[in-house]
Amino acid sequence: DSAEIRKTSKLMKYYVWLIDYISIHLSKFYICESNEQRNFVQSKFRVHPDKLRTIYTGFSESKIEEKTEREINIENDLGSKKYVLFRGKPNVEAGLSTIIKSAELLEEKIFFVLASPGYKLDYPRKNILLIDKFLSWSEITRLYRDAFVVIGQMSDLDRLSRTIPHKFYEAAYFGKAYVTAFSVPIRNLVGKSVFEVQGGNPAALAEKISLLLDQPQIKAQAEAAMKEMYKDKFNPEVLANQILEVAREFSTT
Repeated sequence: DSAEIRKTSKLMKYYVWLIDYISIHLSKFYICESNEQRNFVQSKFRVHPDKLRTIYTGFSESKIEEKTEREINIENDLGSKKYVLFRGKPNVEAGLSTIIKSAELLEEKIFFVLASPGYKLDYPRKNILLIDKFLSWSEITRLYRDAFVVIGQMSDLDRLSRTIPHKFYEAAYFGKAYVTAFSVPIRNLVGKSVFEVQGGNPAALAEKISLLLDQPQIKAQAEAAMKEMYKDKFNPEVLANQILEVAREFSTT
């Protein structure tokens, strides 16, 4: 998947595929991050389904305890503004151009915070705060806790049909409504409590955010569902027990 995203040569793509193929077939078990990815791996690498397991990647809660003396003064930049948060790398999956165009459509309605290290806007926007530096987890925590909603990946790449971005788990941990490009894995986990739009469509994203602004009760229901989902399926204790179960299975075979 990473080779496809980076548009590497055909030779490099084959080389990466070969490494994956060999490593998967030599392993006793292979853990996937979603059921959809498990099905993809089984088909692409011709793996027997008994070798494959699904364990969600989750969120390392210990990170939020990390602090640093260097912190940006977010309050000076945001004040009491209501804002939508995107946090992540500026890669093609992120769909940042879509998010920026959506922000322009909502210029008079809501603010956008883009926490994306290394990204540069081609020119400033009235309602966009770009944070292009790496943040401490205390800074990230503040951004999440005050965010109106969280935006996930906004591209229309095929990989999103089988992967679950880390920012989804972060949003679930903080109990935030999550807006994403169409995502079968996330939809199958959360159902209607995730807000999906067509990837690469800024008007659809703006319309969805407007809906949540106009109907706060829908957002509140989604937030409650995200918190419950995290507690039941994604918390570290649950995931650790699943990994231990695979380890026990490995030791007895």
